[in-house]
Amino acid sequence: MILTIQSSTVGAKAREYYISTSIKQSKKEDYFRKSVKVDPASFNYGGHTIAISACWLEEEPNEKMYLILKFKVDGRVTKEHEIAHYKDMHYRFNTTEDEPEVKRICYFRFLPLSSIPRLIIGAFGQHVHFVQFKSLALPKNLRLRLSIGGVEKKEKMTDTFLEFQLK
Repeated sequence: MILTIQSSTVGAKAREYYISTSIKQSKKEDYFRKSVKVDPASFNYGGHTIAISACWLEEEPNEKMYLILKFKVDGRVTKEHEIAHYKDMHYRFNTTEDEPEVKRICYFRFLPLSSIPRLIIGAFGQHVHFVQFKSLALPKNLRLRLSIGGVEKKEKMTDTFLEFQLK
């Protein structure tokens, strides 16, 4: 699944905007604005070590800013999907207070081309979490709280908070 967002400017042909799945891709498409420091850079939850593998800001051309976050669970980028599949445990993020600049917080899953040969035996994709801001204006910092939930399981707020230095 690829998240597609239409972006247009006056007098120009509309350009489709796709949230990047890596800093390299973001730079190639000229969406990348800067890497973002996250504190803590790693934490433990439910017997798993979760480490931030990449975090950056990118701009939908002349529209909105996005904070994009990827992490590794137990050292693997596909472990989050595996846990979601087998344990019905999904990692989600919520704002900790009223954040008027935040439009939505979501994630999507993608399957890298290198995983296609393993589809027969069951390949897992990578999750990309993102925060969509309402405009190009950003708060200085953003604090998100980790929650865990699933299709069958009720969402549970954790005591884990992530601090993002945006400016």
